[in-house]
Amino acid sequence: MSGTGVHDRLPWGALLTLSASGFLTIFTETIPAGLLSELSAGLGVSESAAGQLVTLYALGSGMAAIPLVSATRSMSRKRVLVMAVMTLGVFNFITAIAPWYPVILAARLVAGAAAALVWGVLAAMVSLSPSALHRAFTQDVGMSPFTWLGRVRTAEMARLLPETDGSVETIGRQVGWKNRGHATRQFKARIGMTPSQYRVAVRRTRETVCRLCGETLSTFGGDECAG
Repeated sequence: MSGTGVHDRLPWGALLTLSASGFLTIFTETIPAGLLSELSAGLGVSESAAGQLVTLYALGSGMAAIPLVSATRSMSRKRVLVMAVMTLGVFNFITAIAPWYPVILAARLVAGAAAALVWGVLAAMVSLSPSALHRAFTQDVGMSPFTWLGRVRTAEMARLLPETDGSVETIGRQVGWKNRGHATRQFKARIGMTPSQYRVAVRRTRETVCRLCGETLSTFGGDECAG
């Protein structure tokens, strides 16, 4: 027999279940951000109003995290996780089939509350409090979760700005920022210019570089140089 006993093996079934639960909460949170145009058209509301589906989910998570985790501390973690995942599934289904915007907003609020409970259970199952989980993430990645998330959102916004004609508010919501002002402040703090200034600067740079050799077109004129 090998030196690794049965009890030393990783509990892959449990780990995959926990991973799937975390994936479901992230998927539920972020999927509307990439479908704002489709949601706007399907529900007959503006893209800004469609973006509130993300806001209500975050609001539900923020409001319910502490009360729900505290209320379920004496219950089996496995049971709480199953209940939270089932709640996410039910209200995701309601979101998918409901034709009424107010009903979908309410469903997103409840789904956010269920997601907060999922994360509370996951943190407890790895024997880490939210603050300890924050410290572990910071030590491993080299920055806080909020700083890391801000960088990811900024990078995605920097990619979308020159490649699409979407408004700053629309792109900001797609990457997870709640409104134009907040997106502009966060983007400028990291890039050094506003999203509109960045879009103009990048497009201008692309338009003045030869597609063949990289030389500036001011030397040659046209779209390509003579070489």
